[in-house]
Amino acid sequence: MIPRISFIVGVLAALVGSQLPEFAQQYRQALNGAIGALGEVVERFDATAQASNLTPDEAIKRLKQNSERIAQNTGLDMIETKARLLRLERQRDAFVEAGPFTRILVLARDFDPAIASGAFENFEPAVPTSGEGIVTAIVGFLAGGGLLQLLALPFRRRQPVAVPATVRRPRRTRPEANPARAQSIHLRQRINRFTLPPGGSPPREGKR
Repeated sequence: MIPRISFIVGVLAALVGSQLPEFAQQYRQALNGAIGALGEVVERFDATAQASNLTPDEAIKRLKQNSERIAQNTGLDMIETKARLLRLERQRDAFVEAGPFTRILVLARDFDPAIASGAFENFEPAVPTSGEGIVTAIVGFLAGGGLLQLLALPFRRRQPVAVPATVRRPRRTRPEANPARAQSIHLRQRINRFTLPPGGSPPREGKR
């Protein structure tokens, strides 16, 4: 039962693993879109600060020191926006420098939750045709089935050791247990009684 379930789990894990390269590709597309949108927001803010004869950092500082709560929140949002833009740009550069198989590691190491959620909602599965997709499918199959086998190992019952059956020798049948043989012996004794001389004994078979 466990090997069959392990095979099914391995197949499902292989299907998931085969889609990782395609998901990473669609994540990269969403990543580039998010970088473009955030870049436009930062550019507009910088242009507004320059029009007020302020640097971007000075504009953020004034917003944080403003008595109005909406201005303070705007300054904090801009700080978070610039920090996220820098983080996404670093990840984009890491994707460009990474090889076919290390792109999945880049995605797992520092993915953006919002971008990953959007990419998953719009994800379209594809048939793996590249070596990267085939390898990830094999790894997924081995990892899924092997993990289930490992988890089920403590719950397996030990199979009883088969003890070889003792070969019994056939018991010798006593004359009394065989009516036909007993009757033949009795008849032979009666014949010898009438044919043998007194005190004689039946001739022994063998040498003549």
